[in-house]
Amino acid sequence: MHAAKRVDAGRGGPRRAAAAAKATGQRNARRERTVAAGLR
Repeated sequence: MHAAKRVDAGRGGPRRAAAAAKATGQRNARRERTVAAGLR
């Protein structure tokens, strides 16, 4: 799945890659927030 996404980004150009990276960053931030809430 990740490999396919990487190939997709390479074919789609830098703009598409940036959008994918932003989505991944948002998902990671949300998970970190939930983990922090659970640890509190």
